[in-house]
This record gives sequence, structure tokens and C-alpha cells, in this order.
Amino acid sequence: MRKRNLISAAVLIAFGIGYAVLAVQLPTRNIENATGPSFFPVVVVTCFLILAAALLIQAMRGTASLGSVPALPKISLGKYGIALSAAVLAATDLLREYLFDRVYLAEPTVSQAQKGQTIVRALFRHYEAHPETIPGWSLVSDPPSRRAADYVSGMTDPFARRQATDLNLI
Repeated sequence: MRKRNLISAAVLIAFGIGYAVLAVQLPTRNIENATGPSFFPVVVVTCFLILAAALLIQAMRGTASLGSVPALPKISLGKYGIALSAAVLAATDLLREYLFDRVYLAEPTVSQAQKGQTIVRALFRHYEAHPETIPGWSLVSDPPSRRAADYVSGMTDPFARRQATDLNLI
């Protein structure tokens, strides 16, 4: 391990120095109050060289261990592949149950989802009935239902709300 770390550190330091030389030779720009083009590459190289030096120091000291790494949950091969341990599976089931009860199926979430569905349906119906109002990026050869579905499905929530309000659909 020590020899590998020494070789890795030497290669990384050589690479970092070479990259730094190239970064410093970048042409300057004439933008007022702007950093030079080599500023950020030099910052990256500096961090890179500090990490490579730390690896070199660890390798020279012989202390290149990972220290106390927390144990990962035990994963075993089940009948059909990889499976979680019983404890992790129980915790996952508890989390899933909590999320469905308190988040996904909670009244505020469900009511917001219903409002969103109402807006999407209204926009779809409007653009299906008035395909000429769909911006020019849709294929005119597609049927109006396809064009409306493509357009509405690409809307963000705020844009869809604004469109529905502007068109007096909600």
C-alpha cells in the first residue's frame, strides 16, 4: 500500500505541476474587473497539489489508512440477487409507511395534486380545441391532441398556472 501511495502521489504531483504550467500560459483577457483566465485552474491545481502532498505525507509516514470507516449495512445475496438485511429492510418499510401516510397521501398533498390535475386538464382541452395557439415548435402534422399533450406536458407548474389564469380557465 505504501509503495502504491508513493507512486500515486508522485504521478499526481507531476500531473498537477504540468497542468499548472499550462494554466498559467493561458492568454489574458481585457475584461475590466474580471479575474484572469488562469485564476480558477490555478485554484483547482492548488487544491489538487495539496491533496497529492497529503497522500505523499501519509505514504511516507506509513499512515495511509482510512481510519474508522462506519460499517455498511450487511447485504446478502437473496434467491433472486442482492437483498437488504432484515434490520435495514424493516427500517425501509417504516420509512415508506411514514412517507405514504404523512406526505404522499396527506390531505394537503392530495388537494394540491387535484388542483394541478384540474389545471392540466383545462389547458389540454383548451389547446386541443385551439391548436393554432400552440407555439410553432410543435409539429403541425400531428393531431391536435398530440400537439396539446406535448405542449402542456412540457410546462413547469408556475407557467401552467399562469397560462390557465391568463386564459381564464381556472
